[in-house]
Amino acid sequence: KYPMRTSTIKAKLKRNEPVLLTTLHLADPSLFEMTSLLGFDGIWLDLEHRCFSVEMAAQFARAARAGSSDIMIRPAKGEFMRMGRILEIGSQGIMYPRCDNAEEARQVIRWAKFAPLGQRGIDSGNADNPYCLMPLVDYLQAANEQTFIVIQIEDPQAIEHAEAIAAVEGV
Repeated sequence: KYPMRTSTIKAKLKRNEPVLLTTLHLADPSLFEMTSLLGFDGIWLDLEHRCFSVEMAAQFARAARAGSSDIMIRPAKGEFMRMGRILEIGSQGIMYPRCDNAEEARQVIRWAKFAPLGQRGIDSGNADNPYCLMPLVDYLQAANEQTFIVIQIEDPQAIEHAEAIAAVEGV
């Protein structure tokens, strides 16, 4: 039995400690491996503004697992189906862009969390489980506990909804 990788970022935030992330824009898995080995808490990978595919992101996430860094991947707004694939490749976090209101934040949680917190589809044969080596019941609970969701408010009109967005369970 192999446990799911725990989130460095969630653990540090729970202890009220600062978190150090960096972003990488070059398509070389060695950079992700080296950055993770250097001890960064997380690596932010942007799939909205970069030409990276989910397949490329999987290679980067795999390389980062050599060290201790979490991978936080940012899809484009509304890419809810893509979020499941991003989590299945081993991303510990989703950074969701341009959220407008609490209902949209709840929709992000529905797609990113398993029942009873959400409605994420179950495969479990990927890096996040890892590869069906963890009992399904344990995996579902660990995934809900270890996956984190960052919501970005980028539109000035969404600022009036910031408190309601932040109050959504799972954000």
